[in-house]
Amino acid sequence: KQVYMAVENDQTSIVYHIGKNLSQKTRSDKKLTFDSNNELYKGVDERIEHLAIDGITQNLYILIRNKKTLQQQISILNIRTHKKRTLVKNQHIQPSILIVDSIKTNLYWISHDSPSKLNIGNLQGQIKKQIQLLSTDSNISYMSYDPITHAIVFVSQSTIYGLNTLDYRNQNHLSSRILYEHSSIIQNALFIHPTLYFTQENNGSEESPIHLHSIDILAKSYAKNMAKFKHFNSLKLFVDMAPILPLGSTSMTNPCINNPCSDLCIPLEHGRFRCLCNDDARYQSCTCPNDEKFIAGACRAKNEQCAPGRILCQNRIHCAESARICEQDHTQYTEA
Repeated sequence: KQVYMAVENDQTSIVYHIGKNLSQKTRSDKKLTFDSNNELYKGVDERIEHLAIDGITQNLYILIRNKKTLQQQISILNIRTHKKRTLVKNQHIQPSILIVDSIKTNLYWISHDSPSKLNIGNLQGQIKKQIQLLSTDSNISYMSYDPITHAIVFVSQSTIYGLNTLDYRNQNHLSSRILYEHSSIIQNALFIHPTLYFTQENNGSEESPIHLHSIDILAKSYAKNMAKFKHFNSLKLFVDMAPILPLGSTSMTNPCINNPCSDLCIPLEHGRFRCLCNDDARYQSCTCPNDEKFIAGACRAKNEQCAPGRILCQNRIHCAESARICEQDHTQYTEA
């Protein structure tokens, strides 16, 4: 099991991975060591605001804010190779929450300027659709994706909501449903299928203990006071576990599993993929899969064969991820 966490030390922000067993039985005698061997990424004058992991492709999506310019960017970091690529830079949407849907290769995020609007994009950060989750611009404090039910579970004030992402193409039947209404503001939410754990407001004094609550979003069974924490002014919930995949997901095909790219690989719809260079790359040949040639600024076929998941353009020279890209960049027409 791996734990990923972002820390800030002076002017440096670092993403660490900890590979120790942090199960409840061994947690008491385990210490987390933060050294250079555990570093995945280090940035200066940056604040890491959110982490989201794509367990299928071993990619970590990082929401970064530049402390000097206050601009945000979404970057992708491969956990295995430590190679990083900026997906969306200096964008105006100002995301505050970022989650990954590996099954449908979607990226979901909430923006600061539209706190109740869900943005649905591909894994490259390109917006495909926007959905108004709530009738008012109430702040959404927590959001998580459930790969078992394909639902987005989110919290606003004292209410827990659910949204079925399988319905997002049909706007007429799309609406958030209330899963549970609590008596006070929900804090420190953490969703582990099918249970959402949370604490509630307290006055910050030792005389007022923090209560941990839970609700089963499927059975809607509410268990009050699962645990009581005294002598703490605050409590944060973290999770250390392997990514949860839906039943039958072992048959899923991941186009990036065989490492078709020299640098980063992003899965696309219908089994396709795209190669990306890491931010420090000096040569753009890394934009082509290993089974293709980089000549004159474009990817070319070898013996009229393109990499699996890619198509041969009608000029029988270039390769691309789709017929549209062929037409746009190479031929102005496509092969039927």
